[in-house]
Amino acid sequence: DIWACGVTLYMFTHGRVPFLSANLVQIFQMIREDPIEFSESLSAECRDLLEKLLDKNMTTRIKLQDIKSHPWLAMAMRAGSS
Repeated sequence: DIWACGVTLYMFTHGRVPFLSANLVQIFQMIREDPIEFSESLSAECRDLLEKLLDKNMTTRIKLQDIKSHPWLAMAMRAGSS
């Protein structure tokens, strides 16, 4: 699922999950209502992808084909092949 990919990428780039609480109901409330905080050290491309992956509206959330062509992923793939 696209949201889970966003949470995973967030964890890799921030070293923590975007929403954390010992109370499961509170986590769901945080997901629905709280803004996601992004590190200022992220590149603009990475932040853009994360914002699209973690779009709270599933109808406007980025689609798989758009993830595959996102500039950050293309850049990461090039860097990995070096």
